[in-house]
Amino acid sequence: MPIEGFIMGTLGFAAMGAILYVWGYRKSRSTPRRLHAQMGQAIEARIQALLASQIHGATLKEIAKSIGDLSVGGQLQGYKLQVEDARAATDAVLRQMISRGLVVKHDQGKTPKYLLTTIER
Repeated sequence: MPIEGFIMGTLGFAAMGAILYVWGYRKSRSTPRRLHAQMGQAIEARIQALLASQIHGATLKEIAKSIGDLSVGGQLQGYKLQVEDARAATDAVLRQMISRGLVVKHDQGKTPKYLLTTIER
């Protein structure tokens, strides 16, 4: 094998290694943001399903209980995001859903109940 072929092969191998390293580094930097977005969507979908099944609404405690076991992430990649504080996550997502007009908060009685708007039903 001529020396030129060996040098070109070594340079090609080094270039491919650098490209794979940069690709993996960028992916590892964007994974937490992507998982947080997926978690927000999953929580919102679970809340909508719960509120759609309960016509008279649900309390914050009931909604938090329904999302307590939620997790997103790939099994092969090693990244997994789970709900640690279900009440705080529920409160944050419900505030977002109320501001977008998807959910209405009713303060009748001791505990407030959350209902889907009539557009969603």
